[in-house]
Amino acid sequence: GQGIVWSAEDFQRNDIVAIKFNEIAGSEEQQADDEMFARQLGKLLTVHHPNILPIYDCGLENNVRYLVSPYITGGSIYERLKKGPLSLDDSLRLSVEIASALDHLHGLGIIHRDITSSNVLLNSKGHAYLADFGLARIISNTTLPMHTGRGTALYSPPEQHKRLEITRKSDIYSFG
Repeated sequence: GQGIVWSAEDFQRNDIVAIKFNEIAGSEEQQADDEMFARQLGKLLTVHHPNILPIYDCGLENNVRYLVSPYITGGSIYERLKKGPLSLDDSLRLSVEIASALDHLHGLGIIHRDITSSNVLLNSKGHAYLADFGLARIISNTTLPMHTGRGTALYSPPEQHKRLEITRKSDIYSFG
């Protein structure tokens, strides 16, 4: 919703990757958000979990933010649901995979802040990958997660609509 995704050949990995580009608006709020994101990139690059889409590289160049990750061929859960409902077994398996990914992120002090069916990708075997960390934030005892007014309204928790503090519970609400 907020970017353009291209596929590209990565000669070093000998594989196809996805590159997501987001053009950066010139507002002061956007600049502060991008500076916070840049400070947190190091931790996001080190996140490893079987159901979290790895980030190979990321950065900001000429007012364009980019993220490089593996290219996942199965599309998103959103796209899959357009074909019809999931079986009970698939629903339960995918729910376990997504919950495991969220538990891992939350254990690292990371809040995703945009859990949607479009941000869960499926590989060719139907396994889930939590993706799109453009709004993710790392929290600690000295920082509180903030609301930036962005995200996907239909999946947003009540506190996001009220512009209140976003927490781990907010991700759980969106997952539900």
